[in-house]
Amino acid sequence: CHASNQPTASKQRSMKRVGARPLLSYTDASKSTHLSRIYYHPNPLLITLFITILSCQALTTVVDSLSLPESSRSHKRVVLESRRSILRSRIPYVGNGKEDENGQIIGWAIERKIRCESVDDDDDFNEKALEISVNWCHSDDDHPNKDSGDNKDVGESKALISVSLPLNDEDDEQGLSCYLWPSAIAGSILFTSPLYRSFLQNKDILELGSGLGVAGMVAAAAAAEKFQKCVLTDRDEFTVNRLQDIIRQNNERGVHTLGEECSLSACILDWRDFVGLKEEEASCQYDVILGTDLAYYHHLIRPLMDASKHHLKRVKSNNDDNSAEEGGLLCIVGQANRESQWDLYKNIKNGSYNQITDQHEGPWDGRTCLLLYDLGIGQWEQASTQIDNDEQGAPSSLEWNTKEMEEIVPIATILHSMDGRSHESLIGPHDKIATKNDE
Repeated sequence: CHASNQPTASKQRSMKRVGARPLLSYTDASKSTHLSRIYYHPNPLLITLFITILSCQALTTVVDSLSLPESSRSHKRVVLESRRSILRSRIPYVGNGKEDENGQIIGWAIERKIRCESVDDDDDFNEKALEISVNWCHSDDDHPNKDSGDNKDVGESKALISVSLPLNDEDDEQGLSCYLWPSAIAGSILFTSPLYRSFLQNKDILELGSGLGVAGMVAAAAAAEKFQKCVLTDRDEFTVNRLQDIIRQNNERGVHTLGEECSLSACILDWRDFVGLKEEEASCQYDVILGTDLAYYHHLIRPLMDASKHHLKRVKSNNDDNSAEEGGLLCIVGQANRESQWDLYKNIKNGSYNQITDQHEGPWDGRTCLLLYDLGIGQWEQASTQIDNDEQGAPSSLEWNTKEMEEIVPIATILHSMDGRSHESLIGPHDKIATKNDE
């Protein structure tokens, strides 16, 4: 390239003859002076070099796009810390002639803070993630507490479900949606039960207030690729963009290998005015609406009820044979020690006062129940051990030891079926139905 001051007319004619072209020309209006033009003189060698550089960059881009996904590359995964959470029934266990008032252990979850590093010294790949693995460890014929003694065998269970999440630093100031709450862990364990695995098949699923999206993704995976659609929602664009990234990363890891007729997506849903959903989704009704730890504030109970009722599939009667189509199911998992969770349950079951319309609304159509559990959250333990990519980390034994737990969280799951019967298929022999005494 050649830069020069404004050339004379004769010099411009000479430069045009050799093929020079102006790249930039402008005038400084404040000083009324014409600034310099930049001219270039074509050089075959430079042009050849420039084309070669562009070709190499294009080839590099193609190679990167055809390269193996991150999950298939040679990486070593090191566990920094891990902890285990256990979900148990509130119904006293009776077996071997003895009664245990603590109830049976029915499911578990393992959280692991993992650092992924490349085994290649030339590759500077290094990232951290939080992986949570959940499963249900009880069946009607076998359960982990059947043996005597403190150490209970887990026994055979369904396929393990594992979800990878971004690992946030504790010092970072994050919103409520950036944390993995106890209710999300409990809900994820419940959704892996045989009853939920069977019920969620061939269903359209909507998760409200997804946050990190763990419960929704576990529900989709538990349906064994037989759900129709699963939509994860939250109220702000930042959270939804993060949800889309989490879905994409888990798909690359092979966590959710969906069929052609299944879709897992994320979009904005504001409970207060239902804005954000695509127009074709605005009036869409779902077979199942899930949520974890949604009744956190009392002022959100009314918008939560309105949004749930708006998107929940209603019962449609069939005039030909006087039969009724199956209605939608609402499942809200929360902490039983929060008054707002009980208020949400009673408002749906018994009716409530609507401050917006200044009228008392009756109970929802269908039936409502509340199921109780205990979630024991373990303490973080240093690990610093390398694991294989295929290792899932299922525990060989489970024990309800309060000394090893950071806290015990009471869990309350609200189930409401619009048809008054579909929720009954989700109540097993280990699910305690709440009464006024429990409240």
